[in-house]
Amino acid sequence: MGAGGSERITFTDRPVVGSDIYVDNQLFLGHGEDDMRGGLARVVAVHEDLDYPDDPLVDVAEHPDCSYDWALLSREQERLRAAFGERRASADPDLRPEFDLY
Repeated sequence: MGAGGSERITFTDRPVVGSDIYVDNQLFLGHGEDDMRGGLARVVAVHEDLDYPDDPLVDVAEHPDCSYDWALLSREQERLRAAFGERRASADPDLRPEFDLY
């Protein structure tokens, strides 16, 4: 079980709501208010998209405005686990004006 009683999945599993997966750092040059630090994140939605017909998109609580392509993210789970361990993903906004262009 992951932190908070959620189930940690392996990279071969299809994610389910409530499970923990690893996400990487997200740093945006044009909208730094959306920056986040990677780590374990709780899955809040798994959905299909016509642009991604083979694998689902995954939404996590820690980064609500971003969907992750599970086909790509699943391959990174072992590397991200080694990098982040038990650390939880969290918001890390950069509010400097030069990084909030749109």
